Amino acid sequence: MDPSRSSLIGLADMEMSGSGPRPFDASTTTTTGLFSLEINKSFENWLVLGRLDERDKMLQMKDLGLDEKKEYQVFEFWTKKYMGSFIKQFEPGPIDSIYHCQVFCFREKKDHPQVIATNRHISCGGVDLQEVDWKGNNLKGKSLIVPGDEYALYIFEPDQYSFNKVITNTEVTILSNEKTGNIRRIVMRSLTAVNINWEIVYN
Repeated sequence: MDPSRSSLIGLADMEMSGSGPRPFDASTTTTTGLFSLEINKSFENWLVLGRLDERDKMLQMKDLGLDEKKEYQVFEFWTKKYMGSFIKQFEPGPIDSIYHCQVFCFREKKDHPQVIATNRHISCGGVDLQEVDWKGNNLKGKSLIVPGDEYALYIFEPDQYSFNKVITNTEVTILSNEKTGNIRRIVMRSLTAVNINWEIVYN
């Protein structure tokens, strides 16, 4: 909503009727096509960026509140596409005609395997990831899932790391474990558990 509209909300007390448009009415147009949300967890902070139109062709990291000297992994939620890693700026490209919008997750690039997204919510893990920790060649985490739903982890794996195995709760079933490029997609499901523990072991 155009912020200038809400700044005039005090005029509502002076109107004698509700007929016709008023200067404080919500607008059907926006001053920008970009909307950001910072996710702050005890184990990691990341940025989620919604893009509703293509008026901004190139996005500067500093304009998003990110450090232009750091490298960021970018993942698009709706298409489940890994966009790559970027420094200083990012070109989002055309919006998919199926979804009519884009949701990007920006995570600072690590020198070890890291979670770059999950499939449960557009926050790319903000709702479900309770813990994530890298320790001794193992990526461990705890997730809050919906019983019966398929839950997917998207993991970036640097070339120097070799995947060994996935360990989960006994009531969790691993439905698939596939790797495309540097992205591993692990899909799991539990019919009963709400909080699940998972661990990815590397050589």
